[in-house]
Amino acid sequence: MMEFRNAFFSRPNEAAIDMEVNHPEFGWMPFTATAHSPDDYNRELFAAAKAGTVSPYVPPAPPTAEELAAARLAAIKDECRRRIYAVASAETQMNMTAATTLISAKPPEDRDTRDLSILTGQTAALAWVTAMRANVAILAAEPEADITLEAGWPACPPEVLAVVNLF
Repeated sequence: MMEFRNAFFSRPNEAAIDMEVNHPEFGWMPFTATAHSPDDYNRELFAAAKAGTVSPYVPPAPPTAEELAAARLAAIKDECRRRIYAVASAETQMNMTAATTLISAKPPEDRDTRDLSILTGQTAALAWVTAMRANVAILAAEPEADITLEAGWPACPPEVLAVVNLF
């Protein structure tokens, strides 16, 4: 049987024991042994560790306020991104930018009404995305706010939807 050290129960029900084993080729390495493994050596290590000295299961420390705030901020950013991409995918946004670049290169007197509506829609889209991103900080400052509610986010202006539908 392999030599082991630093054994501790890694699950509250004591169904697994984490330890280090002295592998004949790789030396000391992390290992998890369980009583119901299909491998004989795994079950033997579990039994030997359990018969010896195994440290009790220690639940992980609860998250700190800073960790909770960071997790909430990440969730809010994900929700913001999801909402923006639900309106305009990355590809649509790139196509809108390309069209805006081409239209902007035209002299103003050569732009038609479609060009002007694309420019108006793109300007509105940038303003909406900016408002969405600004809303992240507002929601992060309100820990009880439900970030999934539609009312908590700026509405997408109709001119944005109109230009998105062109692409």
